[in-house]
Amino acid sequence: MKNLLRTACGLPTLLVSTAILLVSTSTISPVLAGPLQRHEGELRPGHDIRIELPTGERYLEGSLQLDPGQQEGERYRLLLQTPDGERSLLPPGVLNGDFSVLLPEKGTSLQLHSEDFSGRYQLRFRREPIAGWQQADEPADTPQSPRLQKLLQDIAHHPGHTAGLEQRFWQEIQDNGGTPLIEPISMNHSRLTFLWRGAQHNVRLLGAPATDSLWLHRLPKTDIWYRSIIVPNSLRLSYQFAPDIPALPPIPEADPEQNAFRQRRALRAVLTA
Repeated sequence: MKNLLRTACGLPTLLVSTAILLVSTSTISPVLAGPLQRHEGELRPGHDIRIELPTGERYLEGSLQLDPGQQEGERYRLLLQTPDGERSLLPPGVLNGDFSVLLPEKGTSLQLHSEDFSGRYQLRFRREPIAGWQQADEPADTPQSPRLQKLLQDIAHHPGHTAGLEQRFWQEIQDNGGTPLIEPISMNHSRLTFLWRGAQHNVRLLGAPATDSLWLHRLPKTDIWYRSIIVPNSLRLSYQFAPDIPALPPIPEADPEQNAFRQRRALRAVLTA
């Protein structure tokens, strides 16, 4: 678990963790609209399997099953290769796992790479279109954070310098230890402002000190997304972000619970590690 330890102006230490938040499992069977693709065969140490994914439906969901031979090895990687880099789709050492991911608009590929794994593999996946983007709740009129309020005032007074003011804000956040932004409000409590940069449609916060996940709000005329919460300084929490969560078209033959489950799985496709 990676911990971010910060001290705010002499107040008691606030410990924030960015550990992975596990998505709870469900007994509901997902219903998928796209045709199933199967790829199977023998995987050997140092072997690469590459599957090109041409431009098309952007939501990808699938599973990988590995059957080790007598010389069992667990080191392999299932990667999504994009023009901007690569993303691991399964944790290391998982021999049977499922995955979901939102594909970029340009062509991509799946790569199954064995380091020392030897045995059979079966990779199955479907691609689906998206109907749009899940909708966030309505933002507050004014951010609670004094620092964000000041940024809005600076932008209003200098509208031609918005990009520079925004860059200065992010540099300040980095110089002060990174996110979340911590602003003391008493000897025992602070205002935490969770921040995300660059999403186009929505950002959701999971694992915050609330009974459910929370939507972030977009600061007008910027690419800053934020959500403020007042917490005790002794708080410990784990959290993740889900930016640009897609909305999948409902399948007519599926019941409402199954379609709702599909939307929850779509969130996992963009969940940050």
